Amino acid sequence: MKNFILCGLLAAGCCFSAASQDKLSGHAQLMLQKFKMEKAASRAASNTEVMAIITLNDGFKSDVLEAKGLKIVSAYDEICIVSLPLNRAEEIAAMAEVKAVSFGRQSGMYLDKAREVSNVDIAHTGSDPDLENYSYTGAGVVTGLYDTGLDPNHAAFRKADGSSRVKAVFQASGYSDAIVREYTTPEQIAAFTTDKASETHGTHVAGIMAGSKGVNGEYVFMNGSRVEAGNGDIPYYGVAYNSDLVIGCGDFYDASILAGVSKVVEYAKQLGKPAVVNLSLGGNSGSHDPNSSVSKLMDRLGQDAIICIAAGNEGQSNMAIQKNFKSLGTAGKTLNTFITPDNPAIRVTYTAEFWANDGEPFEDAKIVLYDKSTNQIVDSKTITKGTTTWTPKNSAKFAEVYDSNSSVSVNCGVDAETGRYYIVMSNSMLYNGGSSFVAFGINITGKNNKSCYAYVNTGYGSAQEAQFTNDGVAGYTAGSPDGSINGFGCGHNMVSVGSYTSRVQVPLLSNSSVATGGVLGAISDFSSYGKTGDGRQLPHVAAPGQQLISSISSYYYDNVMEKRMTSAFSTSYNRNNPYYYMQGTSMATPFAAGVIALWLEAKPDATIDDIHDIIERSSKTDAQTAKDFKRFGAGKIDALQGLRVALGKVSIKETLKDQVDKNLMYTISGKNIQVIVPGIDSFDVTLYNLQGAAVAAAKAAGETADIDASNLSDGIYLMTANTAGGKVTRKIVLK
Repeated sequence: MKNFILCGLLAAGCCFSAASQDKLSGHAQLMLQKFKMEKAASRAASNTEVMAIITLNDGFKSDVLEAKGLKIVSAYDEICIVSLPLNRAEEIAAMAEVKAVSFGRQSGMYLDKAREVSNVDIAHTGSDPDLENYSYTGAGVVTGLYDTGLDPNHAAFRKADGSSRVKAVFQASGYSDAIVREYTTPEQIAAFTTDKASETHGTHVAGIMAGSKGVNGEYVFMNGSRVEAGNGDIPYYGVAYNSDLVIGCGDFYDASILAGVSKVVEYAKQLGKPAVVNLSLGGNSGSHDPNSSVSKLMDRLGQDAIICIAAGNEGQSNMAIQKNFKSLGTAGKTLNTFITPDNPAIRVTYTAEFWANDGEPFEDAKIVLYDKSTNQIVDSKTITKGTTTWTPKNSAKFAEVYDSNSSVSVNCGVDAETGRYYIVMSNSMLYNGGSSFVAFGINITGKNNKSCYAYVNTGYGSAQEAQFTNDGVAGYTAGSPDGSINGFGCGHNMVSVGSYTSRVQVPLLSNSSVATGGVLGAISDFSSYGKTGDGRQLPHVAAPGQQLISSISSYYYDNVMEKRMTSAFSTSYNRNNPYYYMQGTSMATPFAAGVIALWLEAKPDATIDDIHDIIERSSKTDAQTAKDFKRFGAGKIDALQGLRVALGKVSIKETLKDQVDKNLMYTISGKNIQVIVPGIDSFDVTLYNLQGAAVAAAKAAGETADIDASNLSDGIYLMTANTAGGKVTRKIVLK
């Protein structure tokens, strides 16, 4: 459904005269149309006045307006600011002396600048010609989520009349009493407080996705490097601020999450509205395989709602390894690695998993204690079917290195869901101070051309992280962030979202600001990425997620915060309604979900395949996305361009032309180079040596150009394609 600004106006006789229409700005026409409708319904006073900007034709001054009885507020040569009765606007615009009439645009701040850089504000106003004056705000769409620390009665989730936009709350508990409590009446929702007073994550996430516009209160914003204060409509509202909210909350166990999500999706179906569901949660455990039960169920739910899942915040953690066991000698068939805490003086709790690409067991696997001072394994245990344990009680060397509460538990077998062989260990370890030069690790010997996918997942609440390292030992492999993608989001019917930086300074009501780091427009350091178990690269897209200001739970605020440390504050509805900043792919994902809600408003029958297509065809690409293409996916989400695609305003060929840098492909066969630019029918391509001299060239026939490089010597060259979509350069190697 659309927020239909112009609905029925022509039928109501609200058209403009030809003499005035071309001179009235689009915003002025919208205001006049609204005024006429309200007047026809006897809700508007006939003497309603607005501050107007009137531009006069050359040679005329403000006196021509004064002669019409208008009050001149200010005059700057041909530009005049006047107090203009709305019922006279067309009359004044029709004057021969008048060039243009505008009522001006309301200035405002943004949700952490994120709405601005993603063109959400334009989607909200409907001001782009392709939107035909429709305002896309999420009306007629359900925005759902499953999270924790939710405050459903925050001012950010109310309508202008004070009634709740929350249609239902489902609180899942899968650990203690295994139940989903349902709150589906206004009275029940009003009586609901929060699932967890010590958390505010869910309230912040919901505010980014769908926080209400028009909440009155105090706020601060950045004007350049200065903190400035305001009082009135708080500018930190969400993307889909007119959507209906359906909230799931509770435990973060997989079953609880899935139960809550299913309730949210089912309720949206009962409402008969398209839905997008946000999941700013997850971890690195599991097979990362679409055939797991979690992925399969998520895929099923993804047939009835668009589900957005955070990519993860381990983009700086060396917690993943992908190893192919080649047949070239012993070294190529082994994966040796250490699992090392950041600080050996602090206990670390983690799981580590090693998944084969099929059901065949590894040739051999053992856990080891390696003495780095002597470069030798000083103790080991072979991993066999069932559970292998290693504690101070069954290993003297283990007791020498680790404290009495340390333990290693290892299990292996073939996973019934995916059919893949696995080794999974759950460890709690603390060096006792006697032998910190001894490292704990695993040695795996694989079979020819088989693969292993390894992940470390630090336990929730652990005081530090564990990572894969080589500790400087030859033959051991260090981990990488490449593979850190959220294991909960590896199904097909979902959107995986990474984070990039849209602001680097946050204002606080203390009249101070916090410098938050990052490079504007660049990928967030923490944003995870990597391949799924079946080889798909994630995330699909990136959205603003660094230091977004949004609503926080009043219960959390009452426990741990002070007003001066917030960025905005409202006392509407006789309660505290604070706003504060947070960062993470947890923040980027609800932003993307809100954008998708706008697309669903434009195309209510859109499927997940449609949304993937819109993302691919509309996301912004630039030098920053090209540099970190694995982490950006298709690029930076663009609400306006996505709406154009959803509305059929952009052809596939036009999309390809706009993204020529991303779409240019080439292959080298011997000394023949074939260059392909989908969507571009004609282009020239030139090969330059490193001294800058052109050494070969070709002209495209259709979308393909063939360069004959048979006369060139081996080496590095620069290839430049001049296309209708811009100039693209690639470095190539001939050998």
